[in-house]
Amino acid sequence: MEELTIEESLEKYPYLRKITESIILTTSDDMKNMDNGEHILFNGEDVLVEFLKRIIQNNNYYNYAKKFLEDKIPTFGVSYIIGGDTGRTIKYSKSTIVEGIQELINSKNLVLNPEEEIRYENLRNTISYEKLLDKTKDSCFSIEMDGISYSIPIKKMIDIMDLPDENFDEICNNSEIKTINGIPKEYFIYASYKFFRDNKIFQNFVIPENIKTRFKDIKSLQKIDLQAINRHKKTTDQTFKKLKLMKI
Repeated sequence: MEELTIEESLEKYPYLRKITESIILTTSDDMKNMDNGEHILFNGEDVLVEFLKRIIQNNNYYNYAKKFLEDKIPTFGVSYIIGGDTGRTIKYSKSTIVEGIQELINSKNLVLNPEEEIRYENLRNTISYEKLLDKTKDSCFSIEMDGISYSIPIKKMIDIMDLPDENFDEICNNSEIKTINGIPKEYFIYASYKFFRDNKIFQNFVIPENIKTRFKDIKSLQKIDLQAINRHKKTTDQTFKKLKLMKI
């Protein structure tokens, strides 16, 4: 049986038109070709090189990606129609898209012309570290711990995570340092960890490697005893609140 065109499929299954707001529809053969093409392992994801290249080289893919990075659509991917539904959908986090493209550029797997360079810079600037700093500069992260509510300027938490190793280690290891910004230091560091984790900062922004390393060190219990804090949290029947961005 001959495969319907995309438009014919949408005519047959009009309820699928809604998904085209955030998903590009292609043919099953095109999906197979992308799958059979080159892959790279990046940010723990198996990434299709052809998909990343299209974001830079294809107007339609670029426009969808740009809207996704600008939070104008909730997701961005490519799929195909099969039996009145979509098949496998290819989609990645914002940072994987941008940093994956950078990886292709670094490896000479993708050589940009002047127009494509502008496209890449536009995408990268949209989720840059500087953009994160600007978006959160006047906001606070609210948590409750040990029956006390804290409202912490996000800039302060980012500044801590961005400290040189020797300065951060001194804060963690020096028993004479009890507080950060007037908050018990273990709580402050845990709140910083929670802010980055719960808000998927590493998935949504291009973050410097030293901050990624700091986050991993905290997660692996190398810097503070997260398990002890978790136990304390349970015994006092308190929970950390989800992110609240509040003006200072």
